Amino acid sequence: MALTLYCGAPDILQGYNARARAAVKQALARAGIALHCGSRVQQVDAGTLYLTDGRSAHFDNLFWCTGAVAAHWLADSGLRTDADGFVSVRDTLQSLDDEMIFAAGDIATQRDHPRPKAGVYAVRQAPVLAHNLRNVLLGRPLREHRPQRRFLSLLSLGGRRATADRGPFSATGAWVWRWKDRIDRAFMARFEELPPRMPARFPELLPELLADHARVPCGGCGAKVGGDSLRMALARLRQRYPRLCPDPAAADDAAVLPVPAGGIQLQSIDILRELVSDPWVMGRIAANHALSDLYASGARPLAALAAVTLPFAAPGLQQRELEQLLGGALAEFEPLDCQLLGGHSLQGPELALGFAVQGEPLDSGGRLLHKRALVEGDCLLLTKPLGTGTLFARHMQQGADGRDIDAAIAMMLQSNYQAARLALVHGASAATDVTGFGLLGHLREMLAPQQGASLSLAALPVLPGALASLAAGIYSTMHEANAGLGNCPPGPPDPRRELLFDPQTSGGLLLGVAAARAELLCRELREAGYSAAAVIGEIGARGPAEESFRLT
Repeated sequence: MALTLYCGAPDILQGYNARARAAVKQALARAGIALHCGSRVQQVDAGTLYLTDGRSAHFDNLFWCTGAVAAHWLADSGLRTDADGFVSVRDTLQSLDDEMIFAAGDIATQRDHPRPKAGVYAVRQAPVLAHNLRNVLLGRPLREHRPQRRFLSLLSLGGRRATADRGPFSATGAWVWRWKDRIDRAFMARFEELPPRMPARFPELLPELLADHARVPCGGCGAKVGGDSLRMALARLRQRYPRLCPDPAAADDAAVLPVPAGGIQLQSIDILRELVSDPWVMGRIAANHALSDLYASGARPLAALAAVTLPFAAPGLQQRELEQLLGGALAEFEPLDCQLLGGHSLQGPELALGFAVQGEPLDSGGRLLHKRALVEGDCLLLTKPLGTGTLFARHMQQGADGRDIDAAIAMMLQSNYQAARLALVHGASAATDVTGFGLLGHLREMLAPQQGASLSLAALPVLPGALASLAAGIYSTMHEANAGLGNCPPGPPDPRRELLFDPQTSGGLLLGVAAARAELLCRELREAGYSAAAVIGEIGARGPAEESFRLT
């Protein structure tokens, strides 16, 4: 393997002293890495690099190592920028054009004290930024940031050697590497040694604003969201979704529900506490979660009513939050032609969102899916992976991998509509959606008194990171109650066994289907986008003295 480093500048590490640059060049030479300075790239094609001086070089893999560049949208923001396109700020970190806009880190340049883009400057701006954001809300004086002129830079050279640079000072050797390693490990430990318990959630109010004479929020209808905020949010949503939102001119105290063609109506309701901080995504998740009860019954949605509790805030903020929450839900309702007929909104200490949903049978003949209709010999099929409870418990402790949380959110945003349709096509005998009571709790509800279930722990589909989280002993607050429901045979500690009790949000469908159709249904579910769909067990007869569940 050959490595080559091309640098557009006349020398590497501009701004470092000559001894530090020499140490780095020697380390590159020892590692067999060819260095070409003054080599600016003009064009890149598949496998070939073209330089401005006419030279070219072939490559198998190309890695771009670039400095900070201003985002293009800053030029269109109306805020003054420096010559390189970064936001110009005062020493208080406020924009020169708007005192309510603060900027720090690589996006900004302090007009009176410009410095290179480096993490050390951003880190030291953070306390000033936090102080000033708080004080601007309280009407108090702001603090000015005076950045240092120079900073210590420690560069690893490989082979457990490093070089140090600060102004005219430079040193190189193994002891510098140990110094750097100790600093790096101490810094990273601050992000790894996290509180063992989930933090309690309280209203995000500045204590200084809670004066002794401050009024306690009212209860009853005195806790409703203000009429102006509500009207403005609904008016904006109506512009985007005119078919799905009611006309205010025809609004009544009660909604007129559409009557299904077959005369059969199904209704359900589900409400969630805030799970993700993005209100639009939260609206989508809550809508999917509520609609899953209809899908588990073999129904398609016709209409919904919203139930919203917004955190105490200024009217403008509540309007924005409500618009984004319901906008996310309407994005899920629109492909289904599900009308949002109205709802109820309150103010409270934390956000909650839910929907009462109405539907009609998906099957043209009116056939529905029922929860307690399993047949002995049925295979159990789960359409989506498990693990949201433990992953979000870990996320609340700031210990989850962001990629695992992204995968969990993508799963929760996947509708169960197509799974319900395929379940009906293949004659599924029974169905339910797996949510707060966990897989075992919802399966228990499906079993008749004389039935038992055999489950393969190895076959359970699992979200990335969930097993590691359970193995670390991180459980949702609902986990213990789910595990205490009984009827699960004892066994050695096993994360897959604990997965049975993990509460799910917007989880998959648990289906009972004849063994002869199970593999075909599973294959078609995967083709429809349920990539983790799996046969996880089977239903059998249970004697009076036998356990309801057998784990293999």
